[in-house]
Amino acid sequence: MPDRIDATLLALDAYQQQLLPGLAIGHRESRAEAEGLIHGLVDDLFRYADHNDLDTVDFLDRLVRARLDRDSYPMAAPDRFRLNAEVEFRPGRPADDVPNHRGFINELKASPTGQDVCAVRVPGLAEPLRARTSDLRPAVPIPLIPTRTTGIVHSATEVEATVIAMSIEMLRDPTGAADPPVLADFAELSGTLANWSGTTPAAVVQHLRHIAWKTLHAADDDTSAPSPADVAATAFPDDLTAVLRGDDPAPSTRPQPPPSSSRPSKHRP
Repeated sequence: MPDRIDATLLALDAYQQQLLPGLAIGHRESRAEAEGLIHGLVDDLFRYADHNDLDTVDFLDRLVRARLDRDSYPMAAPDRFRLNAEVEFRPGRPADDVPNHRGFINELKASPTGQDVCAVRVPGLAEPLRARTSDLRPAVPIPLIPTRTTGIVHSATEVEATVIAMSIEMLRDPTGAADPPVLADFAELSGTLANWSGTTPAAVVQHLRHIAWKTLHAADDDTSAPSPADVAATAFPDDLTAVLRGDDPAPSTRPQPPPSSSRPSKHRP
């Protein structure tokens, strides 16, 4: 996949050529021109999304919060994060003391010493990791993933949510969820999330599958909830293991439904 910075540079080249073909000093030569061009492109992208009824509201909200978490504003402390922020552990301590994982802030608690503590939910680990927020930093973004059934997935948070949603459908109807495109997307998303979080695809599948089970049976009595091992033993589609190994899934005998989007349309206010 091309480098995302290089791809952005080429996109700015094309945008400038379309709107300002005679510009003597362009975004590559002038910082002021680059900033103005980026502002125009971002505004036009959201204008395009609104015109075509595309969902951008949640993404824009996450983007703003992520920039705040990265200390873009002077009043934002460098170790202050929000719930569900994508984080990784800072280097600098002995290697055996620094977990080589990325994940999401699951809990935040204020400390009398001013050092906030939190729980980091790592896809593929059954239990969250405890840490001080000062030991964390914003995580490296996950690569863009163009899928066959859910469009482009652009963040680790969205990858996790998509894998959980697909797991719920597989638990509801193992036969119906066994179509090759679904299995291929499930394997690719699980593998990419495992690489990002520092775990394994099998661990991610088992962990998120347990979350899916609990979500599916949220109304059940807690005393009847199965253990992670019991959920792991619940049948998934027969082809899933082969797909996670990288084998080609067996051809589907089910008719393919017409394409549709499962994402609700939203407009920016």
